[in-house]
Amino acid sequence: MKFFTNLINNSFNKKVYDYIKSRDKLYKIKITSFPNNAEIIMNGEEKYFGAYKKGDIINYKVSLENYNTKEGSITVDDRDILENIVLETT
Repeated sequence: MKFFTNLINNSFNKKVYDYIKSRDKLYKIKITSFPNNAEIIMNGEEKYFGAYKKGDIINYKVSLENYNTKEGSITVDDRDILENIVLETT
């Protein structure tokens, strides 16, 4: 309990406090697809969400057999982003 009291009173290590206060904020980026079993690639990795800093660029590709592949990019601004991708049949 003392740890939390110290946090509230700012009486803990000043270097740690300065680091926490000055570090970049991360924003959640999530990509969903329809159909929901499509493969989602973000920046070369198979995943559908991540945490990124403002200004980061996320390149994505959404694909599924018998559907047209969609590619694009998202530039992170100062908010969380949910990108919904609808694939069209070939």
